[in-house]
Amino acid sequence: MTQIEEMRLEALGDSTDDSKDDLLTLKLKEAMDLFILIKYPFLTTKPTIIPSEYLSWQTMCAKELYNKYGFEGIAGYSENGLSMQYDQAMSIISPTLRGMIVSKAGVPI
Repeated sequence: MTQIEEMRLEALGDSTDDSKDDLLTLKLKEAMDLFILIKYPFLTTKPTIIPSEYLSWQTMCAKELYNKYGFEGIAGYSENGLSMQYDQAMSIISPTLRGMIVSKAGVPI
């Protein structure tokens, strides 16, 4: 199953429904950009692809970004027992997802 099919199944309940492919593809790209920023914070020339061992991370991150779509930047919200709060710069994704990526650092040659 491809990443986009997994996203369709998770978000729409049908892996063949391509009605939101543009949005799902955008969230996969945003997840890739976040991965590169987290993994390689000090590189001046950043890679443009994710290593294959992190593709499942990219899919999980894109699902999380899709689920937050429309709620970006909320600093606090509570109604009928539902509570949301995104108050940190890297709270774009959960600490669990963030913790799965170890940043790479090195000395320039």
